[in-house]
Amino acid sequence: MSEQVVVNVMYSVDDYVRALLFIRRRNPILKYYYLAPLIVIGILLTALYFQNPNQFISTFSSPANLLVILLGPLLAIAILYLAARRKTNFLIKWQIRRQMESSPAMRQPQRLTFDNDGLDGRTILSSGHVSWDAIIEATESEDDFFFFTSKKIAMFVPKSSFETSEEQNAVRQMAAMQLRERAETLARHTS
Repeated sequence: MSEQVVVNVMYSVDDYVRALLFIRRRNPILKYYYLAPLIVIGILLTALYFQNPNQFISTFSSPANLLVILLGPLLAIAILYLAARRKTNFLIKWQIRRQMESSPAMRQPQRLTFDNDGLDGRTILSSGHVSWDAIIEATESEDDFFFFTSKKIAMFVPKSSFETSEEQNAVRQMAAMQLRERAETLARHTS
């Protein structure tokens, strides 16, 4: 295995959006937020049932009433899911684009170096180093490698930035060796 892997990255707005959405989806509450109306209605119906079971059963014995009760929440969930998904992606993209326009450092190509000490990042305007000990988890998605320094904050590297699949495998192996159980998902890809 190589002692060092060097990757040149030019992050785009789409890269940041994709990474942010991946990190957000790891939180189960945010992942299934659109089910909230169904949960609330379920709790309310259960409370109504226990308050007066006979009236509850007579009210919902009609197929029309039952259909309204079932279709209402399902329609609300569908609308909430679709509206939030489109609005969220648009707003995130807009916010990241504004950040990139205001930050010369974000618009610069980065040279990332993976070695036995950790991960170094450099641009013509900035530099930084993260030790392997600072990384609490390493994982990958279909498009990116993620190196988490907290539960909600990660450095990410688009796989498209690597020139060869051998470089990707070298990073997987290095992270798996350095992080051990903190890089279980990467280790699975190397076998």
